[in-house]
Amino acid sequence: MPRANSRLRHGAAMLLIAVVVAACQVPGMASGGAGGATVSPAPVATPNDAAPFAVRVTATGASPLAVGATVGFKLSTAVSGYANLYLINTSGQVLMLAENLVVTAGRDALYPLPADGVALQATPPAGRDLVILLVTREPFLGFATRPGYTHTRPAGLPYSAAAFVAQLDEATAALPPASWSISEYWIDIVETA
Repeated sequence: MPRANSRLRHGAAMLLIAVVVAACQVPGMASGGAGGATVSPAPVATPNDAAPFAVRVTATGASPLAVGATVGFKLSTAVSGYANLYLINTSGQVLMLAENLVVTAGRDALYPLPADGVALQATPPAGRDLVILLVTREPFLGFATRPGYTHTRPAGLPYSAAAFVAQLDEATAALPPASWSISEYWIDIVETA
């Protein structure tokens, strides 16, 4: 299934997308406490203890990631399905990076691809961001798409971190337990010297 862009349901997110696409970076990619202190965002999504398959997300760049550096993600899954990628930073911003990316069992997928027309860059302040990968066996009715529609452009979501996690937990609780799995990855962002 080729990737295509969906229309957003929220006007505020559309404004953010225009800025993101024009600048080819995602504002809020980094976050943190004062003085460069590392602070972990909370809360985190509920894992699926009944998942019969594993998924994993990691950054493709160096760790820690310097402010201004480009970052991508490697998505791994033990079953074919649909990858949904989200980011929560400690300032409370929630970004949907992509939804319903087709992934193949045993083959790593990369996000973003050059064809996506997106470049993700770490922005100040320094700190920790949480990346969440949700893989489902069927298309996921997520936060900015309809079932079966692939969305590859980052979008700001109108939720606090806690409200987003509650919505994600509610959405996954409605799925058959064997049909989804979730993984989290902390990405450390540091100021450049």
